[in-house]
Amino acid sequence: MRPIHVLAPVCTMAALLLSAPSFSGDLHEFDNQANFKTSGDFVRGCAGPKVSVNCMTDFVMTDIAEGKSGQHCLPDTSAANLEQGNAKRTAIVVSLVAWLKMHPEYSKKRASEGLSAAMHSVYPCH
Repeated sequence: MRPIHVLAPVCTMAALLLSAPSFSGDLHEFDNQANFKTSGDFVRGCAGPKVSVNCMTDFVMTDIAEGKSGQHCLPDTSAANLEQGNAKRTAIVVSLVAWLKMHPEYSKKRASEGLSAAMHSVYPCH
């Protein structure tokens, strides 16, 4: 029997994948399925230090949709194990939330719009 601490990261990733909405990569299509409707909601729900599956899902889905534009370059989140990868993704989400807190003009805009702006500002491609 495996200890719970070994299964927890596996269950976390499975929950993330199962909760991810199905969309074709269009950001506006994703907005209808997002867990957080506004950037202000995302900031209130995802400030850390831990980040929920809902926060991670909205971040990943926005990154997928926005990644096609090539206007932001997030840090590499590959890791030796799921726990390390999640720690890297959590750090990115926390940094995006910090940027959004400094830009309250996004608080009433769609969460994906605020996340996109934060990704482009915090992680520009050089």
